[in-house]
Amino acid sequence: MENIHKQRCLIPILLGLFLTVGIAGCKHQTLPANDPQSTQEMVQNDTKHKRMQSRIAWLLLEAEDAFKERRLTTPKTDNALSYYQEVLEQQPDSIEAQLGIERIVKRYKNMIRYAVEQKKLAKAQILLLRAQSVDKDHKLLQTLANEVMSLQSKGKLQFYLDVDLLQARSPIIVHHLASIRKYLADGVQEVLLVSPTDADSQWILKQLDVNANEQRFTVQQQAGKQPKVQIKLSSSKNS
Repeated sequence: MENIHKQRCLIPILLGLFLTVGIAGCKHQTLPANDPQSTQEMVQNDTKHKRMQSRIAWLLLEAEDAFKERRLTTPKTDNALSYYQEVLEQQPDSIEAQLGIERIVKRYKNMIRYAVEQKKLAKAQILLLRAQSVDKDHKLLQTLANEVMSLQSKGKLQFYLDVDLLQARSPIIVHHLASIRKYLADGVQEVLLVSPTDADSQWILKQLDVNANEQRFTVQQQAGKQPKVQIKLSSSKNS
């Protein structure tokens, strides 16, 4: 009887051991085997991510330095806007870059308003074009455009162009020249184009849609470092 009792006690113990070993064996079989290729890809992705974050941190520092030195949109590849734009290319949801671009517009707003107060038409117009190259539809710039336009004299309208934007054939310059067309109506006596090169002058004429055989006013072209379109109105139009 005692032997039978011992055997009965051993049965549950052996059964438990069997189940434990079986389950452990099943778990061991479900573990994925080491994949050298997957491990290498993880390391490469991690390295790439760290390099990108390091690049973004450097770009933000460069952007801040450029902003402090008033290199807002110029020179071409060393300005705050270009640095912030590169950050957004790599990290579209970067709050720092988005706020940085907003700061650029606000800085331009203050500079434009000061130029208007000083009645410096050329400076105000060029600053406005640069600001529009950052964000053409920004609500702060719409009111400023009217303030800048109020500096024009009645008999002679002058539209100064940013030389860097002109040479880059910027869409902002294209849009600006298209808006000048409305002033080339009846009452215009003469249009003077000042530009650094003859190619620039011809390009401006094309954007203004001026046909030498059809217009009722004379067109003068002049070489100069500061490009502009000057429209002289007749006395009847002026009155």
